[in-house]
Amino acid sequence: MAAVLLRRLLSSAFDEVYPALPSDVQTAIKSELLMIIQMETQSSMRKKICDIAAELARNLIDEDGNNQWPEGLKFLFDSVSSQNMGLREAALHIFWNFPGIFGNQQQHYLDVIKRMLVQCMQDQEHPSIRTLSARATAAFILANEHNVALFKHFADLLPGFLQAVNDSCYQNDDSVLKSLVEIADTVPKYLRPHLEATLQLSLKASELPRSGFFSSCHVPVV
Repeated sequence: MAAVLLRRLLSSAFDEVYPALPSDVQTAIKSELLMIIQMETQSSMRKKICDIAAELARNLIDEDGNNQWPEGLKFLFDSVSSQNMGLREAALHIFWNFPGIFGNQQQHYLDVIKRMLVQCMQDQEHPSIRTLSARATAAFILANEHNVALFKHFADLLPGFLQAVNDSCYQNDDSVLKSLVEIADTVPKYLRPHLEATLQLSLKASELPRSGFFSSCHVPVV
């Protein structure tokens, strides 16, 4: 409950509360958040702390797009390459929650972001990592819906993304399918290089039992 309240405070009253705190308290908050993520063993609680970290990062992007929390970016880079699956999940969850975390340095880190997502999407041992990386990829594409050059740069992630959708259809998880629906609705041009595969996947999804996890999803038609 405390985690939920803190996130709501950051999202609704950040400008009134956070800047008024002494700088050492601000630093302590940022450090403690990252430490708690690393120490927390319960996945559900770790995700809630990651939500707070993502919300704080969102508010620490200034008007010029500068990220005022470089330690947060370093944590993301270090964690996504960690052997600790919990930390990898944490990094992907933060990026999914706030794909704009790189601010005005996004173009500079574009290849790094791509490698990060490809590496995680190819993880055959951990389905949760593949699912999270697919959702993070979708969130990043949607956050850059007017950047056609970025679509082309990330086009080779689409087969892995579609495979993650296919896999999730048999894991009682509709989160990646919902991401596909969002992309089809918002940026269908991203899907067009693999239109046939997308349509085949849509047909397969439409044949799944509609009384279960997928009853709330509208299968995309690109």
